[in-house]
Formats: sequence, structure tokens, C-alpha cells
Amino acid sequence: MLNESPTSEGTIRYALLLPSPSINNGSAQTSANQQMQTGWYLLSGHKGTERLWLVWAAQAVRELEAVKGLVNPIDKGVISSAAELHEVRELLNKHTQSKAKVKIEKLGRRTEVTGHGDLLLHLLELEHR
Repeated sequence: MLNESPTSEGTIRYALLLPSPSINNGSAQTSANQQMQTGWYLLSGHKGTERLWLVWAAQAVRELEAVKGLVNPIDKGVISSAAELHEVRELLNKHTQSKAKVKIEKLGRRTEVTGHGDLLLHLLELEHR
């Protein structure tokens, strides 16, 4: 799970939210139909669109593996290296084209995302007002 948020300078900030040392024993690996619950996240207070990227992959994703160590009390998941930011941005842009099928069940408060391929992305957009 990756958060893309606006900043006061008008730039984009990426912060990795999962994997986290306190959730699933720090592993990003999940099995089929495994339920996972995360903690509460404080999103940016800046006006604009907060974008939460959910990424599922059959194998470890090199670009995300390179930054997963940033999920710690000091870095708080924020990707500050220009090279790593570029790599993550390229990954998201490349795989945004692979359309996932999304089924939203509002009554049961459940969203089901399905698709084909080795990597699947789903984007949730939250608007600050």
C-alpha cells in the first residue's frame, strides 16, 4: 500500500504504508483470501487529492522492495531519494494501464479487485476539502 499525497509546495509525496513491521509480521506476502487489517493513517492536511495505491504481485516487486525499509519510526515510509521516487513513479505509470475489475459492495463494506497478470494495481482517491 502506497500513499501519494499533495504537499504545500505543490509537489507529490510518496509514502509506503505497507508492509509494516507491526502488521503481518512485517511481511507483504499474503495468501489467497487472507484478511488483513491495517492501523489508522494520518493523511496529509493539504488540499488536493490523496491517492492510495494498492499493489498485488505474484512475486516481490523490485522497486517496492528497495523502499520497504523506509517504513520505520524515523522515515515514516516517505520516499525521499529522487532515484527511488522515479522508479516507483515509473512502476505505477507502467501498470496503471492494466485494468482491474472492481466490485464494490457498499452494504457489506467490501471491495473486490480482480484482474489478470503478475501485477495488479487499484487506486483509491480521497479528496481533501
